[in-house]
Amino acid sequence: SIDTFAYLERLGLKREEPSLSYLKQIQRQHQMTVPLENLWIHFDKRTSWDITKIFNRIIPGNQGGLGIELNFLLYHLLNQLGYSCFITSAKTYQSGEWGPAYDHLILIVEVEEKLWLVDVGFQERLYAPKELLQSKLQMDFNRYIRFFTDPDETWFLKKSTDTTNFSNLYKFVPEECQSIEFLQTYNEIQGTKDLSFDGTKYISKLFPEGRVTLTDQFIDSSLEGTDEKIRILNEDDFLSKLDEYFD
Repeated sequence: SIDTFAYLERLGLKREEPSLSYLKQIQRQHQMTVPLENLWIHFDKRTSWDITKIFNRIIPGNQGGLGIELNFLLYHLLNQLGYSCFITSAKTYQSGEWGPAYDHLILIVEVEEKLWLVDVGFQERLYAPKELLQSKLQMDFNRYIRFFTDPDETWFLKKSTDTTNFSNLYKFVPEECQSIEFLQTYNEIQGTKDLSFDGTKYISKLFPEGRVTLTDQFIDSSLEGTDEKIRILNEDDFLSKLDEYFD
């Protein structure tokens, strides 16, 4: 088990009864307080696929984590808060190809008699839970999200800026997976740095006014409606920006 009080304190939230409104708060606060990052891999700090060790490194350790870790942590938090939920595997779509099975871990949550996709560990960012409903157009900050299905009951999560042209984010079958099924992927990511964010150092989180992503090549920000991408000059520049934006 994990320390629910410490987790909620990190998120800046108080415990409430399960509801869709509270779930939205959790998803938003999680992405504003717990960065998506892989820095610990580059600093050769390996972790076993064990919820207690992952929790201790990220929550009281005041760090971020890989998407697979963040969603695994969130699954345990939601469980302990009384939500009905399960984890499943998603294949992400990158550079025109689908990734392997167990490439990404996502959550399916049942609340207020509906099923919702919850994800706090995806590079593209989902700002709020998305109702698991075919073809329903759903807003997500400044873009649209829609689910499509095929005859094999595979669900495709797609995005659009104009409600007409949609591009793939990932696909999944909404059936429960066991956490042990992600062990091989987790170990491979830790053992091969190139598998994590194309081999670059990477850290990203949301802010009240937008989003900041820092790599060892660029700092990419979208704050108060202004997009800016600046090249990182060297390791000292990287560490300076890391301290400035990510404490």
